[in-house]
Amino acid sequence: MAQELINLGISPEVIKPIVNTHIKAMIVEALGGTQNLVDKAVEGFLKTTVDKNDGKVSSSSYNTTTLFNYYFNTLMAESVREAIKEVLTENREDIKNAIKKSLMRNKGDVFAAAILDCVNGSFTPNGWRASVSVGLRKKDRRILKQ
Repeated sequence: MAQELINLGISPEVIKPIVNTHIKAMIVEALGGTQNLVDKAVEGFLKTTVDKNDGKVSSSSYNTTTLFNYYFNTLMAESVREAIKEVLTENREDIKNAIKKSLMRNKGDVFAAAILDCVNGSFTPNGWRASVSVGLRKKDRRILKQ
């Protein structure tokens, strides 16, 4: 006797998600359940060793840290940078005036005037640009040699 197939008229688009859901549930159950998978994922995250500088996974023991510590330190550094930036931005004029006052205590001091010239304009609303260069002109070098 030949087997007869029964066609229920259910499309594959309806059956496929149901089958996939059951397969996923069976896999999770075979691996110890959802909580076990979450626990293993967290444990793996906490034990993963990465390079301290770039956060890339590293099997070396030199200059490494855990992935958790890397992310924690990175976020803390960003927070500190933002806080410092806010304080410096809010107090830009006070800082500029304090630097001027400190450098100009000895008005005849050529060194102080040179630094003041270099720093002048460093505190702008567009960002911090401080560039200081110290050197002697040729005529000043001759005076020191005597």
